[in-house]
Order: sequence, then C-alpha cells, then structure tokens
Amino acid sequence: MSKMTLYASCIPVKGAVRSTICDLQRTTYEIIPNSMYDFLVYYNGKSINEIKNDFSIEDQVIVDEYIDFLLKKEYIFFSDFPNNFPPISLDWDSPCLITNAIVDFDAASNHNFKKIVDQLSFLRCQALELRFFDVVNLNFIKGLILQTKNSSLRYINLVIKYDSLILEEDIKDLLAQNTVLTHVLFHSCPKPVFTELATTVFSIDTIISDETHCGVISEYNFSVNITSFTESVNFNSCLNRKISIDKRGEIKNCPSLPNSFGNINDISLNEIVNQSNFTRVWQIKKDSINVCKDCEFRYICTDCRAYVSDLYAKPIKCHYDPYNPSGVIN
Repeated sequence: MSKMTLYASCIPVKGAVRSTICDLQRTTYEIIPNSMYDFLVYYNGKSINEIKNDFSIEDQVIVDEYIDFLLKKEYIFFSDFPNNFPPISLDWDSPCLITNAIVDFDAASNHNFKKIVDQLSFLRCQALELRFFDVVNLNFIKGLILQTKNSSLRYINLVIKYDSLILEEDIKDLLAQNTVLTHVLFHSCPKPVFTELATTVFSIDTIISDETHCGVISEYNFSVNITSFTESVNFNSCLNRKISIDKRGEIKNCPSLPNSFGNINDISLNEIVNQSNFTRVWQIKKDSINVCKDCEFRYICTDCRAYVSDLYAKPIKCHYDPYNPSGVIN
C-alpha cells in the first residue's frame, strides 16, 4: 500500500507560530502553518487510509487540501516502499580547520598579507572576504589576489568603497583574470553602478566606514542548502570555523567582537585556533539562543554574537518577532 513519503531534502522546521519547509535541493523554503508541520511529521510513512481514519468526514477536506498542496509543491510522494527513502543525515563536518575568514582594511592598515594567506592555507581555509573601508586602488587589490595563488583559498569576496575612477571595464578585467572572485560589493555608491555585472557585482548606497556595519539580520542573507543548514543545526551559523583579522591586525572571531586573541604580527592563526576560548562561540547554535530557538527560519538565517545583550540573546539587529510574525525577516 502506497504511503506518504517526505522527500529527504525537504526538511520541516517548526516555529512558535508557524513553520517552514526548507527544500535543500532546490534551495528554497515555504512558510506553512504549524498544523501542516504536525501533519507532515506525524503522518509521514502512513497510507491515505491510515491518515483519514484519524479525521472526521468534515476534516478530511483539510487533509485532501494538505496532500494536494504538498504533492503540487513536490514535498511529498507516495511509495509502496517508504523505508527505501531514509532521512538525510543532519550531521556536519569539514576537513578545514577554518572554513572562512575576514580581513579588514582601512587607509592605515599595514597587513603582511602573504603571511596571512600562508597561515590560512595551513588551516585549509577555502573562503576569504576582504573588506575595504576607504578608497583603494584596484592594482592593490589585484596584488592581494595574486598572493592567494597556489593557496587553499577557492572563493574570495570583496567589499570595496566606491570610487568614480573605477570603470566597468576595470571590473570586467578583474573578474576575467581572477576566477576565484565570487562576489564584489561596492558600498558608499551615490547610485547603482556596474549593473551589467549584476550576477557578481553589487552596489549599495550604505556607507560602510568600519566593522560596526556588520551584523544585520535579513531574509536577503538566508542560505538554504544542505551544507549551511546542517552547520546551523549543529553550530553557530556565523562564527563556526571562522577567523578574522581586523584593520589593526587583531585576531578575532569576528572583527565586530571586542575580544582580541592577539595581533597577527605576534602570534600565528594556528595558535589561536587551538585555544578553547576562541572556539567556544562555535557551539552557540540557534537552538541555544533565546527567541531564535523558536524561529521558523533559524536554520537558514545568519547569526550575530557581536551585537547582543548577552551571549545567548537574539541579535539586536534582527527585527523579526517569531511570536508575532509578519512576512519574513527584514
């Protein structure tokens, strides 16, 4: 007898008032009522007859509506062998001691960038974000990227202060010569720029003058895929396996956090990573954070431990209330 089977890549997540289905294969999510979450969880693996026997004739109309919706969205299917489709593992691990890093620059920064890259490679870091708070010459950026050749880095994001002297052809050339670049964000833009390159290059009018502009929680930063989802289930979605070097060379979990573990000129990144005081914030997952633990978006949302009232408090820069929801996070 065919039984209702939830696709393994479609994970229901229950919130205080409503729920989501996170489709980790198609990288989308759907807001659903909590009653549908309960229906999915309880009746997964049961036949139509088994399901309908639990409901009155009047309520069976709702059952049909739920099943029609779930089939249309391809969240469920019916199978004679549901045990052949086990749930996916929600475990997370990485061979990288550090998966991602941030290095900040202002006009007074004097980083030994090659030293930083070599140490990140030792930690098998694959993703790096370079943030420039002041106007910077593109040739300087090209020189930095050149130093990442033959390193472990596979993805580089740039956050650059807009300069009218930078031409679209310059950016096209930068992207063409450096396939490692995944995103380029220009801040402090008086108007949208480089619109022809919109899939890779973005522009905002916000003035990012220092690290305090970080930590905004928004639906635009949602990440719906198996890697980020499982990491969020088990670890902090922002700080896990992250290391940062602020504009003065101080090594931190995040440049916005006050606690420094030493300066890059005096101590190696590897020494920092082996300190329990540094890694303890990696364990602060959304299920441990007040309010966030009741949010239906908790496994696809980012986090921030820099701007909070206490270490386990909801981020101050999140304005979403899962107990009185309206739309999504903005």
